[in-house]
Amino acid sequence: MEHAILRCDFAMVVWTKWIDWPIRILGCNLDVTDLALNLMSQGTQSDLEKFFGMAWLICYNRNQVVNKDCGVAADHVWGLAIRLIEEFKEANIQLIKPKGTRDKAWKPPPKDVYLINVDRAVPAMEGNSGIGIIIRDWNNQVVAALSMPLLGRFAVEETETIAMEQGIVLAKELGLNQVILEEDSMQIVQAICSKDVWGVAGHIIHGILQGMSGFHYAEARYICRNSNKIARELAQQAKRSGKESKWIGVIPEV
Repeated sequence: MEHAILRCDFAMVVWTKWIDWPIRILGCNLDVTDLALNLMSQGTQSDLEKFFGMAWLICYNRNQVVNKDCGVAADHVWGLAIRLIEEFKEANIQLIKPKGTRDKAWKPPPKDVYLINVDRAVPAMEGNSGIGIIIRDWNNQVVAALSMPLLGRFAVEETETIAMEQGIVLAKELGLNQVILEEDSMQIVQAICSKDVWGVAGHIIHGILQGMSGFHYAEARYICRNSNKIARELAQQAKRSGKESKWIGVIPEV
């Protein structure tokens, strides 16, 4: 089992995606228990979550290949595991909320600033990915929306950053000058805010930062998944249909 999780060729490719690991995993002689203990003493809770999330998905993917003759490429496992961890944590937050509390409702941006909500949809195994974008003004009026399929498979981080990048492209096509980009992936938003261009999608993040510099005002911020429903539906629609749809000045059909 430890060979499958840590030392087989597939697993080693996955672990190389962990750029900021607090301890070295590849090439070490520690077993899983010792690695976890070292992460507890030298890393953070987030590091421990990544380690076990990644180990579980490596095993799950291996079982899919062996038993069902299907699975995903090693390059995609890291992004899928990060997304799984985020969704698990968000679901648990919803479960422990006291009765009567709700997620903050969508709030309009300041006057003369346009809010760009983006999301992504990736297939579990086969099929194309999709991205969804909706732009609204400070009066909550829809300015534009886009449902765009991406031909071929992409890592989760790549799909999320492509959605952000296409949101910038659409805003520039419309001649907007002040924008706020919102995405429900904390990891991607933090990478943009910290100008981290060294990850799997670093080259796309670099393009996003360049695009944002062309506005009078632009920022990226995190939004909870429940407040990003329209963008998510647009992304799902693109994944299902494989067709691109664009709406200008009208409410999108989702």
